[in-house]
Amino acid sequence: MSETYRFNVGAFECLVMKVGGNPRSAAAFLPDAPPDELERTVREFNGDPNLLPFSMNVVLVRTGTNNVLIDTGLPTSDVVSKLAEQGVVAGTVDTIIITHGHGDHVGGILDAAGEFVYPNARYIIWKSEWDFWTADERFPEGDTNPTRTTWETLKANQDRVTTLGIVGTEAEALPGICAIAAPGHTIGHTALLIESNGEKLLHIADAAHQPFQMAHPEWCPGFDYEKSISPDSRRKLFERAAKENALLLAYHFEFPGIGRVVEREGKLGWQAGN
Repeated sequence: MSETYRFNVGAFECLVMKVGGNPRSAAAFLPDAPPDELERTVREFNGDPNLLPFSMNVVLVRTGTNNVLIDTGLPTSDVVSKLAEQGVVAGTVDTIIITHGHGDHVGGILDAAGEFVYPNARYIIWKSEWDFWTADERFPEGDTNPTRTTWETLKANQDRVTTLGIVGTEAEALPGICAIAAPGHTIGHTALLIESNGEKLLHIADAAHQPFQMAHPEWCPGFDYEKSISPDSRRKLFERAAKENALLLAYHFEFPGIGRVVEREGKLGWQAGN
């Protein structure tokens, strides 16, 4: 059996699936952070600077009305088999929310033949992220980016796609699921606030990759597209989770990626689990 974790947000049933990820060193992850301070901070968060866990956590939310998949992993992640182990057939997934366009989030949309893995799903994405990946100049002739086929196929099937964020920084994706603009990691990177019966889950996707970034949101990994604004997105999401006492889930935190942001002596800390 694959690594899976079930929990509820109010009446919503949530399933987290670990679909990949390999450990890496803190120095490789944050090459611009001061080495001594980086090591100290990682250890303060009970981590090993030489072996940071780096999971890939795909989430299924069953609202009672919709079966919502948040991101799809890599082409090799085989989310379909992991769902089947839990009694969920790919054809029953009716909504896929794309938090951003990197390959480890959209790589599972198509199969090897270029067909939709989830035949009955519609796709929801922030408009600026959609515009970035589907721009005519994004993939010039000969570009070997593995996501090229995915974006060209989605662009050719725009009737399946709903874009959000035309106005404002928050927009309802589905009843109980609100998309929140959290740019920086990518142009239109999106977080999600999931609410049911007074309970909340803040899914921050790739706004942060490690809990210790709570202590230093200004530390940016090399794969943040816009390092001038990603720290502000990180900081706001961490502070919101603490203020609203919401569960927080991150795509790359150690599986299952869930915990709470707690304030201790004026500083934010991480309490794993729900």
